[in-house]
Amino acid sequence: SHERREDNYQILADSCSEIGKLMVGAIQSAYPEHNIIEENAGAIDNGGSFTWVINPIQGRNNFANGLPHFGILVGLLDDSGPLAGGVSLPLFGETYLAERWKGATCNGARMVASGETQLSNALMSYVIEGHPDDTGFTDREMPIIRDIILHTGNLRTSNSAFDTMQVAKGSYSAIMNQTSRTRDNVAPHIILVESGCIYTDFWGRPIDYTKPLTRLESNFSYCSAPAALHTALQTLIQEYATTLK
Repeated sequence: SHERREDNYQILADSCSEIGKLMVGAIQSAYPEHNIIEENAGAIDNGGSFTWVINPIQGRNNFANGLPHFGILVGLLDDSGPLAGGVSLPLFGETYLAERWKGATCNGARMVASGETQLSNALMSYVIEGHPDDTGFTDREMPIIRDIILHTGNLRTSNSAFDTMQVAKGSYSAIMNQTSRTRDNVAPHIILVESGCIYTDFWGRPIDYTKPLTRLESNFSYCSAPAALHTALQTLIQEYATTLK
């Protein structure tokens, strides 16, 4: 019912707020000189060279509708980009951690990305977002999704950190998204890289995380896969560069 749906989204809002407060408080207590980005708190600028980026619930529509495919994300940026990150999938009992040059783990066990090299055999994820203010974006995006589907083993999408972590542990072979924010990227970025993936923007370019405190709502697209598949995907994607960028 409409009333129940409103209740679910109120629970979502309350949960996001409480998780965000707990995470911000813990970081401020342990690292008072570090900057923090969190949706409800906004940008907390302490003048430091490290910035924590928090997404208290990623996959919010899933959460609000009783689906288990959501995650809690926290990443740490320094001047060189993502330094460390953690993702919790609470209803799967899984915690993913990574630190630059130290590898990635799931519940303490080392993770390695898929060894698949052929697009035709690869199970992939493509995150699809609605664009009600720019319906033309969806019209332009559909041909490339079609092309990817026709060239790959199969496509999945939960629009959540669940998919991203499946790539990190090798169950999926790649993930792509044209519409996201810094808070959706920092933690998965370092986890995927440390598991053996390439992580770029959708068009294959390095992601620029400079001045993160001023870019909370800037769009950050991404394309991540082990090297051979990343190259093959970019060959497909670049055919659409003039119409989608």
